[in-house]
Amino acid sequence: MEQKPKTKEEYIQSLPLISDVLSCLLFGENKNAVKILLDIILEKDLEIISCTPQRTIRNVRIDGKSVRFDVAAVNKENECFDIEFQIVDDGADTRRARFNSSLLDSVMLDQGKTYSDLKDSYVIFITYNDVLGGNQPIYHLERQIRELQKPANDGSHIIYVNCSYSGECRENLRKLIHDMKSSDPDKMEIADWAYLVKYYKREEGAYEMEAKLDDFMQDYCNAITQQVTQQVTQQGIRILIDTMLEFGTTDEEIILTLIKKYNLSEKQASDVYEQYVNSQD
Repeated sequence: MEQKPKTKEEYIQSLPLISDVLSCLLFGENKNAVKILLDIILEKDLEIISCTPQRTIRNVRIDGKSVRFDVAAVNKENECFDIEFQIVDDGADTRRARFNSSLLDSVMLDQGKTYSDLKDSYVIFITYNDVLGGNQPIYHLERQIRELQKPANDGSHIIYVNCSYSGECRENLRKLIHDMKSSDPDKMEIADWAYLVKYYKREEGAYEMEAKLDDFMQDYCNAITQQVTQQVTQQGIRILIDTMLEFGTTDEEIILTLIKKYNLSEKQASDVYEQYVNSQD
């Protein structure tokens, strides 16, 4: 059995590029690294104007699920990209990709703009395993007009890159797949990525790498705490509304109680109550 890393330094050295910590650090703060990645996947020559690690997009519903993208990027044409790195299969479901795509679209169109102004969006999952099971190096999920056998051309793109693939494919994609699984910069084939991995693992960037690892651990603990707190709050709201309705409390009184007890705005309290009522139908 392979021995697990025992120290933080050993753990950092064992991390492949596809790992959350290393990928978010390297791609989240380096536009050229993101450009190389997207150029290979999309077979284009993009100009990336911004990239952001761990970008959170809030759900408009108070009890709705929000998302945090591993890396968010925007190109010169204002097309938006969500890039997710997945070592484990859990979390790489196509319905998550659909959900991410919907929230990404929701922040791309300013008030007063028409739907034709909506730029293309891309949700890209780079997975350690072949989660779609087709033994392909890359998968493109696109909406189609089924009766016409034609693409819908709605500008929404979901792409999966399968890093377990070992067959023949175009050379730059082969290099991407190889480097994503690599933990040793000396064995990586894309020079710009190898340089950055070496910097973060062996040179001055090692301090940033260690700090990022500590941040990830803290964020993970906070996320678990927040999830538990949110579940308790939602359950408490349902129990409160159930009880008040049993005692014949009016809708207005219930909303006022929600405002006071949970520090909600009037609109938030009304929305929560409406969601509860709809769920009982």
